[in-house]
Amino acid sequence: MPRPVPRPAPPGRAPRPTPPGRAGDAPPDEDLLRRAGLRLAAGRARATELMPYLADALYAVKAVPSTRVPTLAIDTRWRMTYHPGFIATLTVEQVAGAWLHEVGHPLRRHAERFRDLAEPAARAGLWNRAADCAVNADLRAAGVQPPPVGAWFPEQVPGAEEGSTAEQLYRLLLQGPAGQRPAGPGPGLLLLPDTLRHDDALPADVLCFTREPLLDASTTVTLHHHPRPARDSGRDGDGGDHGDDGEPVTGEDGTPALGALRVRGPRQGSFTLGTRLPPGRYDVVVARGEERARTGFTITTPTLRLRPDHLVRGHGSPARVVLVGDGTRFDATSRVEVLDAAGRPLDVVAGVEHVSATHLAVDLAEVPEGTHRVRATTGPEVVQAVLPVGRPFLTLHPATLPAGHRTPLTLAVTTDDLVVDATSTLAVLDPAREPAEVVAATGPLEVRSPSVAHVPLLRPLDVGRYAVVLTTGDEQALATLTVGGRGAPAPASPGLGADAAGEDTDPADVPPAAAGEDAPGPGDGDKDHGDDGDDGDDCGSGAGGPRRAWEQDESGTDAEGRDDGSVDAGRAELIRQQTARAVLEHARSCGSVPAGWQRWATLVLEPEVDWRRELDSVTRRVSANVAGVRDYSYARPSRRAASFPGVVMPAMRQPRPPRVAAVVDTSGSISDAMLSRVHAETAVVVRRCRGEGVTVIACDAAASAPRTVRSMSEVRMVGGGGTDMREGLRAAARARPRFDLVITMTDGDTPWPAAPPPENPDARYVVLLLDGEREGVPAWMHTIVVPAGAGRDPRRG
Repeated sequence: MPRPVPRPAPPGRAPRPTPPGRAGDAPPDEDLLRRAGLRLAAGRARATELMPYLADALYAVKAVPSTRVPTLAIDTRWRMTYHPGFIATLTVEQVAGAWLHEVGHPLRRHAERFRDLAEPAARAGLWNRAADCAVNADLRAAGVQPPPVGAWFPEQVPGAEEGSTAEQLYRLLLQGPAGQRPAGPGPGLLLLPDTLRHDDALPADVLCFTREPLLDASTTVTLHHHPRPARDSGRDGDGGDHGDDGEPVTGEDGTPALGALRVRGPRQGSFTLGTRLPPGRYDVVVARGEERARTGFTITTPTLRLRPDHLVRGHGSPARVVLVGDGTRFDATSRVEVLDAAGRPLDVVAGVEHVSATHLAVDLAEVPEGTHRVRATTGPEVVQAVLPVGRPFLTLHPATLPAGHRTPLTLAVTTDDLVVDATSTLAVLDPAREPAEVVAATGPLEVRSPSVAHVPLLRPLDVGRYAVVLTTGDEQALATLTVGGRGAPAPASPGLGADAAGEDTDPADVPPAAAGEDAPGPGDGDKDHGDDGDDGDDCGSGAGGPRRAWEQDESGTDAEGRDDGSVDAGRAELIRQQTARAVLEHARSCGSVPAGWQRWATLVLEPEVDWRRELDSVTRRVSANVAGVRDYSYARPSRRAASFPGVVMPAMRQPRPPRVAAVVDTSGSISDAMLSRVHAETAVVVRRCRGEGVTVIACDAAASAPRTVRSMSEVRMVGGGGTDMREGLRAAARARPRFDLVITMTDGDTPWPAAPPPENPDARYVVLLLDGEREGVPAWMHTIVVPAGAGRDPRRG
């Protein structure tokens, strides 16, 4: 869909530039660029003082200003795009933390590692969050102060452990609500865009796509006020039937708000919004006779966000709070007030700095405890936000759940000003019902630290908004949990972005891209924070995923074709090597390097052969050897036989896929964790040796019947007694046709044969030791050791 053109101001309002994150942004003024540039330079210098071993990497990064990025992000060529208004509101210590965070992504190859996972691009946000956890854990260990945005740490991911890798954290996040499939079919009607700003230029064109072939010359489109959804209804705007539509919304002159439907096909059309509407939620209904489809449509209102979004007890004076406007513009005349619960102004505003058109920085004197409102006034426009002061503040992860979410699932709660201990309790309250508490909604708290706890949600919740209350002694902290509704994230389907739609998704759900239009990716258009969203959730393509809307291309040249000074892949590798040497040297001389960076540096300079890669290499070699064998065979006569009457001529035999057997130890000494790795590695072999599949032989003291499988769903593990892998090897050797590769997966606590089985001595025999090194493995077997407790790749951070 084409980007919107610059819009005229609505009646009675002076023209103003488009806010950040939208096409047509006005460049920041020179004074703001100068101030932000000085703050960046000071922050980088401070970052090299805090972590001097990262200096080479820090000074390789090229800083690029842009008002299209909400905060700052880094791309695959080490270009850090920053919003000047955001940087100008930070202290030097916070800017240093931002530098160190962003440079951690390319140093740890987070973009390449996300590509290696072969996950859909739609999941780049989850990967970014996992990578942030790994980076932030080491920055916290070094005492680095992050910017006042929602920073993620491993303890906020249910199931994570100290030292968990980004890959492990990502898998744990996928197991949560964000990795669930939608509970039902996708929307019957899709609008692009489905949200307009309150001051967008009119008329505005909107594309529509329907699941069913509903559009023809008799189809109508109308706009209605959005009804409040019932508690037991589906997701807000899911295309369901809400009953009587009521009267269509009309303009002041009585004409319909929407123009006639322009049909482009049975599932695709467009219409025009020609009437300025008050901000709010509406429904668009497409109808043909008794058939219809419905979805939500939003007109936004100016909003205000605060950084930080609360002040703790005993906060320093003056306390600096940044006001971030969305859909509003600040200027030198903007006024800021702090109001108490009764709406009375408090004399606590010590100073207001006009940073940019979207940022105001306010210094507050000591503010009394309570829940206050911050009000910003610019001309006739007023925006407000809530500022809790000295109130225990609770953050919930995830804060939104899809309708029909699975249970049990684990919620992570993080609090300030309230100690979480064994006496703490948590309740889920439904304000719309009596009694308010949802009975048996959660299990017991698992305390992870004095400020973080995990709690299982045991029963599914209906669509609506709930209060989550954490209580310790006489104090309580409160958070809001949203189920369904517009604020809920769209659950990612496996394959979405890779196969265009998941296996449960109708192809009609995925609209075709307009001619000449890029597919939307993370960062395109306005940022939808979704689940627990915050400005800091998208660190750019340098942290993984496709190129963002604000990023330059990957050519490394400017508009005139000259080198833009960014970092290519070869130079990036040299920087990693230099940085790794500096990390280890600093650790030897000063000993003040976080453990995560030391592990990273050691494995950059002294790479270990990963057991997964070694297994893959052996499988590839066997496959290549078998495929390369071409010989004559009498199984099929040669086509040249007619030239030699009375003589049978052999034909050339074509190569075939390798035949592979996996002998799996299922004895009592094999733990569940080992068996899970057996399943995972068997799946790798199955994928590698397609054609005749893999024959799996389960073995404890005796061998089961061989079973050929072509997918992991066909594998059956039986056993649980003693251990004698000789029986499994003998069963594999006796099988016909003969196997080319026999992989034995075991903990190694078994007797071994002294020589290859005589029934098939020419096969390649490999033993995969699942619990570390063991003695007694014969030399004629290729041994691959899985380190004890493996499951995490030690090179990952």
